Amino acid sequence: VSGKDVSGRADGIINLLHYDDAAGACLAALTVGAGDGTYLVSDGNPLSREGICAAALKHPLYDGKTMPTFIGTESDSKGKVYDGSWSNDA
Repeated sequence: VSGKDVSGRADGIINLLHYDDAAGACLAALTVGAGDGTYLVSDGNPLSREGICAAALKHPLYDGKTMPTFIGTESDSKGKVYDGSWSNDA
């Protein structure tokens, strides 16, 4: 969070995943997976770029920093919300 321009829309969706969850998903794929399949893992709670920056600005590490300018336009993709329920339940 530097106040500089950021490519993409402010309301663009970012799907996050904690590294512990990623490791658990890898183990599940190895132990109960379906062969050579592709697995989609998501926490199911996507955040916007602006939301991530707003949360960061609340941390003392970013004290005095400002919200970046998002230079994406309405014609840019907003992103995707993934349904990772199957792999999350594995």
